[in-house]
Amino acid sequence: MDDNLKRDRFGVLISILLFIFLVLSIDGYSNDDAAISYRYAKNLAEGYGLVYNPGLSPVEGYTNFLWTILLSWVYRLKLPLLESGAFLSALFSILLILFVGVWGRRQRRVNRRFSISYPMLAIAVFPPVAFWALSGMETALFTWLLVTASILISLEMRRNRSGYYSGFVWGLAVLTRPEGILFAVIIILLSWMESKESRHRASILVRRLSVPVLFFALHLLFRRQYYGLWFPNTFYAKTGTAGSLIPLGLTYLVGFMKSGGGALLFLCILAVAIRPRIQGAWTVLVTTLVYIFYVVYAGGDWMPGYRFFVPILPFMIISASAVLQKFRLSQPAFGFFLSVLLLVHLGYSGFGPVQKYMTGSTLHRLAGGTEPVDVLKELGLHLREVADPLATIAVLPAGKVPYYSGLRTIDMRGLCDRHIADKPIDRMRLTMPGHHKRDPEYVLSLKPDYIVLTGAIPKKDIPIGERAGSAGAMLDRLDILALPEFQECYEPVRIPMEQGEKDLYYFRRTCGNPGRD
Repeated sequence: MDDNLKRDRFGVLISILLFIFLVLSIDGYSNDDAAISYRYAKNLAEGYGLVYNPGLSPVEGYTNFLWTILLSWVYRLKLPLLESGAFLSALFSILLILFVGVWGRRQRRVNRRFSISYPMLAIAVFPPVAFWALSGMETALFTWLLVTASILISLEMRRNRSGYYSGFVWGLAVLTRPEGILFAVIIILLSWMESKESRHRASILVRRLSVPVLFFALHLLFRRQYYGLWFPNTFYAKTGTAGSLIPLGLTYLVGFMKSGGGALLFLCILAVAIRPRIQGAWTVLVTTLVYIFYVVYAGGDWMPGYRFFVPILPFMIISASAVLQKFRLSQPAFGFFLSVLLLVHLGYSGFGPVQKYMTGSTLHRLAGGTEPVDVLKELGLHLREVADPLATIAVLPAGKVPYYSGLRTIDMRGLCDRHIADKPIDRMRLTMPGHHKRDPEYVLSLKPDYIVLTGAIPKKDIPIGERAGSAGAMLDRLDILALPEFQECYEPVRIPMEQGEKDLYYFRRTCGNPGRD
């Protein structure tokens, strides 16, 4: 058997096993935002359309059209969305590692000794990738589509193919995340400019660009016709005046750089400086820098694990691996040392942002740890049981409680509410990216039967009535707590839980005609 093939197979096996071990070590995080897509998918499958609240005007409170459509098909098969979403996320994460290996094999056209094991290992040991592998969100699918499209581009350019295959995959990426069109246009243009085979083949460039641009245009027209807006409602809910979110984005970027991104970016810069230049290095570097600017301008993300930077990781890692391979060829001992050092750095530095989720992880439970309690899920099921089916809830956050309760919902942060999304950003509240807008007077004017503020309260806390009015309670929820109508018409309800460290907690309307409790 060829030595390269033996090493490749061994690298695949070690990378997958290491990745699975890492996933099972930090899978104690349950993402609430994924349940927003579940709710849209469920409503679509049941014939209500792509809506958050059946019977009301549609609002696009998701940013993952293709993922939501895929989940609706899953629901039609009568499969549980929570488990199926996690399974699909994990499946696309495994495919991502394998396709990074396929991408690495493309480097052997330039360097026959290039090891595909290294880029696969670099992806597998980086904890943020494993962290999102069971999230039920579109991150893994989107990243895999980007890598697949890039592999197809390199194949098409080498063989002078039409470009429709890669264009179709780029189109799927465009439908999965809004920034897919950014990746598609930049990578297609830059890879065409760097490639000698296609430099004078403008027709291939046009064909390759035409498919994702067509997908983007059709989706744009659909959104305009169906939702009445050119951009998702989440765009309006999470953005403000030009540049207002850059400070938050810079903080997010600094954290990513400290967690392994800085070392990868340095090697990407080095890839365009060394001679002979690494093929595709300029494409990777420019794409990375443009995408970093996009993330910073958008204010980053509040979730752990640097979700927004995961899609760019395979590009950075492939370029970094090529640089390290050059060192291993010219200075074997030094190159080997640098390669091991980068893997250790990625694993150790990337572990910091997600290490607290070891508690409640699968391995933690197998070792005798307690089963984590998903308070928001339990609260949603509780409200489904005790509330009138026609009741309305106002929530922070807007995923699991609405999904499991099935009740008509007011999203108090505006992701799924057009009125709140159109509110201006309060610059004094620029603390959590994507959660800057609120209108408590508007929420109370709709007279919700129940109000959920986080959904949980520590078991050993002060009495709930005192907590509701205390100055230090619930931080960004204080706006609504301070309103006279809230204090007069809502009473706290505490539901003791046998397991976990917190009890269920919400407010019930006592004025007018509240839902059954």
